[in-house]
Amino acid sequence: MRRTRRKHPTRSRKPLNVCVTDPDVLTLHQVAAFVAETTGIKPHANTVTRWIIRGARGHRLAATRVGHLYAVRRDAVLAFLAATNSDASGTVDSEAIRKARAEESKRRHRILASDLGLDN
Repeated sequence: MRRTRRKHPTRSRKPLNVCVTDPDVLTLHQVAAFVAETTGIKPHANTVTRWIIRGARGHRLAATRVGHLYAVRRDAVLAFLAATNSDASGTVDSEAIRKARAEESKRRHRILASDLGLDN
């Protein structure tokens, strides 16, 4: 006798009717629009989800899960943007990084040229 798999009943996602009266609480799409107003660059809603789950540059966006939706406070978005864009967070100055990369590139070029016998 052949065994057949039992089919589980499909779970339908019912829309979660959450009435948020606080204008400082935003959905993912509203967060993306708010970031666009603030920085001029609009991230995708999936990017905002990634900021919540994995973070960016060592900082995570604080959010609350309501059912299958995320609710983010406006001040949390501003704090996240400030933390990821500030040099006070322990990141090295970008000009210093560019100089270090240029020096490393020149050093590697000299090594490659000497290995190939292209020294002048």
